[in-house]
Amino acid sequence: MAASEIPACLPPLPVTPPREKLPPKACDTHAHVFGPADRFPYAENRSYTPPDAPLQNYLGMLDALGFARGVLVQGSAHGRDNSAMLDALQREPARLRGVAVADADVAAGTLRQWHVLGVRALRFNHFFRGGQLHYRGGIP
Repeated sequence: MAASEIPACLPPLPVTPPREKLPPKACDTHAHVFGPADRFPYAENRSYTPPDAPLQNYLGMLDALGFARGVLVQGSAHGRDNSAMLDALQREPARLRGVAVADADVAAGTLRQWHVLGVRALRFNHFFRGGQLHYRGGIP
């Protein structure tokens, strides 16, 4: 599928602070950072094209909502290239942890490096429809 045929996602809605204050040390447990695409390109075999959602946007959302911490989950638009998420973890080590995408070939040394940066879990994108791998960029 050509890049022009990959569906684009709508931009995020504006952040609205909650009516109730979140408890101390509240943690957002699933968010993605995307791009900026000129620095962290999207995977050619992606299923969608998100608008850039860089780290500073995510931190602004955390602050507006009152979250002390957050967990970034590698978004599939970047495929198995965890660079954008790892960059965010490196820039905010006290505040963020991550879930990386891997496959069976990831080296033990790479896993150790990711752990040092704050990765605490792995994500494997499996999605089958009719017995066939349906999720573009998924792990066969």
